[in-house]
Amino acid sequence: MIDLLRPQQQAEVAHRNRTLAGPDGMAHPVSWWFAQPTRDFMAALADPQNGWIVSGNPGASRFVSELIAPNNAMGYAFEQSPPGTGGKTCRALAVTWIANGCPLPPLPAPQEASLRLNSPRKRFERHSTGMITGMGAVH
Repeated sequence: MIDLLRPQQQAEVAHRNRTLAGPDGMAHPVSWWFAQPTRDFMAALADPQNGWIVSGNPGASRFVSELIAPNNAMGYAFEQSPPGTGGKTCRALAVTWIANGCPLPPLPAPQEASLRLNSPRKRFERHSTGMITGMGAVH
């Protein structure tokens, strides 16, 4: 849903005036969050310190009752149905997400470092394949 709305909403004037704080406590305009990874944006939106979402309770969430209400510009944007959702609107998806406790997508798997001849012994012991790549030096 965020990825669908991102190109439409990033330049929206209202998104320059409203802010969301991240896990570090630093507040940034919503337009800035649209330029961040989707998972980070979702985490900031769901953070209780921002006061927009009550996890597990869409009816008590100002995000639902004020921001995506059907009688305003953002509400109209949330009438869209993202591909692959069986025709569910962005509003219905947001309400379901909040009702389910605001789950975040899994973190991407960390990239495993390549092994070289000069890799530390601990890296060899932890490595899944134990295969050495290259000669360990510029050649």
